[in-house]
Amino acid sequence: MTRQKITLTDRLELAMREWNDALAGLDDADFARMVYHKWNLKDVLGHVLAYLDLTLRHVRAYKKRKRLASPRAPSYAYFNRREAERLRDVPLAQLRANLDATHRELIALIPTLRDDDLKKEFPAQWTNSKYKTTLRYQLRENTAHLRIHAREVSAWRKREKIKRKS
Repeated sequence: MTRQKITLTDRLELAMREWNDALAGLDDADFARMVYHKWNLKDVLGHVLAYLDLTLRHVRAYKKRKRLASPRAPSYAYFNRREAERLRDVPLAQLRANLDATHRELIALIPTLRDDDLKKEFPAQWTNSKYKTTLRYQLRENTAHLRIHAREVSAWRKREKIKRKS
């Protein structure tokens, strides 16, 4: 029996399904509930959107200029703080629509990347980092990031006994 290689598109689709399953049956009021020390569920949604959007900007920038987009951030911690503040006042419905649109566009663009495109090395996205990165790494990292937050939301729901609403 041969193992079928899972594509980056499949990985992202599975991660988004896991995320959507974690949120299924919640009403808008649930998004105001605290999940982490300083973040409510709406903040977590914005955080997930910020990273998915950054990955989409990387792919767009590569397609247009053969380089990654600049998040204009020295570190992921700075990026997290800045994006959380920027997205805090965006209405929940808009965040959800933006996440869906960003996901759909990324899913459409991934198959247009060749293997050589995915392997090409770039300076890390954070200005204070000396590491190298690739588009493949960025896409895989974002998929893992999405799954981590989906699992944390599921665990939070279980811990807080938040059931699916009809």
